[in-house]
Amino acid sequence: MSRINTVTQETANVEQKALLDSIQSKLGMVPNFLGVSSPIHRMP
Repeated sequence: MSRINTVTQETANVEQKALLDSIQSKLGMVPNFLGVSSPIHRMP
């Protein structure tokens, strides 16, 4: 069991997939550190 959740093209939600696709098109790859998800806390 991994302690860090990773995001892949298969597990990404719509927003994450758009970001990963953009990174892929600009860099030709998605660096591993960009595939790590973290909770985003939004202030009301």
